[in-house]
Amino acid sequence: MTQPPSPLDFPKQIPAPRYAVGTRCRWIPQPSTDWGIIIGHILLPSETTPHQGADWRWSYLLMLDNSSPSRRWTVMDWVSEDDLELFPMQPVLTQNPQQEGL
Repeated sequence: MTQPPSPLDFPKQIPAPRYAVGTRCRWIPQPSTDWGIIIGHILLPSETTPHQGADWRWSYLLMLDNSSPSRRWTVMDWVSEDDLELFPMQPVLTQNPQQEGL
């Protein structure tokens, strides 16, 4: 049986959050996905059965990007760390060296 950390051991036994405030992330893609910027995070007990004891997980408050599909009806939403990934950045477009003289 897993025992919850005692109050004195609690901070030492919890891993640091995977994503920092200000990080651009998205929900792991489904048929559609939302994305935005992390503006906060909290540590919550995870869903466990009583005989397993408490376990903890990070949850993130994501402010949705203006072009995110759900932004029409909500500005921000909570997402579990396991359901989140870094938002892939758009490739930077560079000029073709052959076109620079044009």
